[in-house]
Amino acid sequence: MRDPCHPAIVAEPHHDEEAAVSADTLQLQNFAPGALCVIWAVCVNRPRQGHLRDFDWDCIARTPELDVVARELVRIGMLQVQPPPGKALPWINRYCLAPLELPLDRKNSVAVRLITNALLDHQNNHMVRDLRAVPGLLAKLLGGLHHPDAGSHLEYVHQFL
Repeated sequence: MRDPCHPAIVAEPHHDEEAAVSADTLQLQNFAPGALCVIWAVCVNRPRQGHLRDFDWDCIARTPELDVVARELVRIGMLQVQPPPGKALPWINRYCLAPLELPLDRKNSVAVRLITNALLDHQNNHMVRDLRAVPGLLAKLLGGLHHPDAGSHLEYVHQFL
């Protein structure tokens, strides 16, 4: 499935047994991990110097290619652009988490599904654990998924319990 407004976002949900794997699906291999990194860096306060997670945050902040992922997260409603506190700061400081009480538009379900699948696939990763601990974040993501069948939606959501 190709989004005509955003041709870079092309995917089939990889946990769906009936989804056909295509060359287009492979174009998004880096979207979900990049999205998790960007959301994590926006959600956590920058760790103190010398802390193990300071290295992770710094690596993300020093990867300008992730700014493209951040802009996509703005488009789907996960992030908002904020005025940067200073020009010398990393690109990541231009973003903040969108209000969690504002639902995601389900037309972005494919991109959201990639993110939630990555949360399931990497449950033992410290970034994923940190994200799952953000009150309301998982509910916002799961609310942005479109499932034509309510039963399959409940089964998918149950995996996060």
